[in-house]
Amino acid sequence: MVCVGATLALFISDAAVIEIGESLLIHERIFPFLCALERLLGSMVEVVGRRPLLTYSYKGRSVCEVDFLENAAGLAHHGRAGFACGPAFLKESLESCFSSHPYIHHVFGYESFRNHLFPEVFTPPFKYACLEGPECWGWLNQGLVNIVGCLLLQTEEPGGWGFSYYGKSAAAFRAGMEAHLLIYSLLRLSGKVEWGDAFLHERLPWAQDQSLDNLYSGMISMLYRDFGGVQFLKGFLSQAPGLLRERSPSTVHDFTAAAENFYLACSIAARSDLYLLFTGLGFPIQNAQCLVGALLEQ
Repeated sequence: MVCVGATLALFISDAAVIEIGESLLIHERIFPFLCALERLLGSMVEVVGRRPLLTYSYKGRSVCEVDFLENAAGLAHHGRAGFACGPAFLKESLESCFSSHPYIHHVFGYESFRNHLFPEVFTPPFKYACLEGPECWGWLNQGLVNIVGCLLLQTEEPGGWGFSYYGKSAAAFRAGMEAHLLIYSLLRLSGKVEWGDAFLHERLPWAQDQSLDNLYSGMISMLYRDFGGVQFLKGFLSQAPGLLRERSPSTVHDFTAAAENFYLACSIAARSDLYLLFTGLGFPIQNAQCLVGALLEQ
């Protein structure tokens, strides 16, 4: 089954059609969902400032494939349009269609934002490896993949398409991510953890079943709320990486340069020097504050 919108085509396998049920795949349900998903992808283009490469398409449209995936909820490439997800997530979203709060499941935002995050453009200023090994890097990227779709889907309008993560609203999901930032802050104030204990390890010391990307998601969520919302995302994703590229760490072991660049990127996006916030969180900021003024003028 193929459902075609203005910019996106949904390919639903025969097996997925059986799993979802034909009664849910009628035009009155699936087309509003498709339009809402297209608006989400358009919002991602707006905050990132560029479109993912269209290497595989259907009638000039990017493709979302809905099918059973082995050992994965979804699949996607960084910087290239097109993603896949399991049928359960489409089914859940379509079941919400005629409620007062229809929503798009988290997995659609998660996988589609991979398409809009360009590692060669965004990653270099922030790339560092955790102490588990040189291949243990990319947790800020993963934190963005986890949270950006949620931020862009948050709505209070009746009938507007919102967000759900296994029953959690956008507000509840964000609260869960921001809770990690609060726990880190409290543990640091009590002297039980330092910056490196949390930001230089794959797993969070207070929740070994949670990884570092959740802490970064919490930080991005807090900064989005307190420093400009969508405008913060635009500055962070589309402006800051280019301004900071020449300051990129020389190796994945230069975590101080990466931490300073994260502070500078957030300050650029917030249009304000966030030195007190970041040093209060224990970030190893050494000589970067003197650069903020000039960067904010660009």
